[in-house]
Order: sequence, then C-alpha cells, then structure tokens
Amino acid sequence: MRRVAYLHVVLRRSRRAVMWLVVPTAATALLLWTLPWPWWILLAVDLVLVAWAYGTWRRLMPYGLPGGVEALTLNADRQLLLYFSDTAKNAPDEGLQARVLDGTCLGDAFLTLVWRSESAKRTRTLFLLPDMMIADDWRRLRILLQHGREMVETAGES
Repeated sequence: MRRVAYLHVVLRRSRRAVMWLVVPTAATALLLWTLPWPWWILLAVDLVLVAWAYGTWRRLMPYGLPGGVEALTLNADRQLLLYFSDTAKNAPDEGLQARVLDGTCLGDAFLTLVWRSESAKRTRTLFLLPDMMIADDWRRLRILLQHGREMVETAGES
C-alpha cells in the first residue's frame, strides 16, 4: 500500500495582501489628480479605479466571503481539495476536487496556485501569501508543491 504525503491548510486573512492592493491603488488615485482634467472626470476615474480594486480583491482574496476558499488539502500527487466558506466545517470529503497545474508559481513572497477541477473547462488561480497561514504550513506547502512528485516516486521505490 502506497502512502502519499498530504497537507491540510486553513487560510486566514492577510494584512500583506491588503497593503499590496491598497497602496498602489491609492497612489494611482492620487497621481491622477495631477492630470489637467476636470475634477468630475478625475472623480469618475477614481471611482472606476476603486471598483476595479474591490473586484480584484474579491477575485484574488475570497477568504471569509460567501463562497470563498477557507481551507485546502494538497497531496504529493498534486491532487487538491478546496473547502469553501459554506463547506469548510463539513466532512473532509465534501470539498471540491481539483488538480494543481504546472502554471503554479512558487516564490518566497507569494504563491499562485493554478488549478482546475475535473468538471471545469477553465483554470482558476488562488493567490496565497505567507501570512495567510501558519509559517510551518507555508513552508510545508511550498515543499510539497516543489518536491511532491519526487516524494511519491521515492515512496514507491521503497
């Protein structure tokens, strides 16, 4: 019987993500006021910018929102189980099954988890930052994504 390594991570809100989105948006909104346009156009552009930032926030950081990702379980075979806010406290097998794709980007400062469920036609991306989870979970998640397949092959040989 082959035993596959897995990791269960419960996500939390990120202060760093707020800063990554709020600071550039505020700087852009202020910089627009240096343009020689009428004030009402500048105000309209600023409102569009704020709406864009809010939409981006909801798309990239859905934690805590209705239908947002609350937790995930990843195994060494790159099989992913996503738990959404309405199913996170239910049984472990009630998550959405998906597969992590090769487009996943691992970095020290952030991680973009590209995934697709079996029933979906398009891929989705989950943006993760180190302060969204316990430090040990962040380290283990990066190791599992980087070396998971090697761990499975090594376990199969022994």
